[in-house]
Amino acid sequence: PPFILIYNTSAESGLDISFVNHFSEMFCFFFGVCDVDTYLQLIARIRDNIPRYIWVRENYFTDDRWHLKSPFPKKMTA
Repeated sequence: PPFILIYNTSAESGLDISFVNHFSEMFCFFFGVCDVDTYLQLIARIRDNIPRYIWVRENYFTDDRWHLKSPFPKKMTA
């Protein structure tokens, strides 16, 4: 059976997942606004050398604020 571990940004520090040969792949989906260091910390929680697939939502900066672009812009404006 597949082993799945889901965690959020509260795992940025203080969590060490050092199982060896337990997970075969890592899939990361980052939807919020975090800095690069936070993303790298979250990815590094699993220490085993496995393939990592990473998706980060595109964002942009205007007027001293971060704004996220919707992954479904046509559905949001319809």
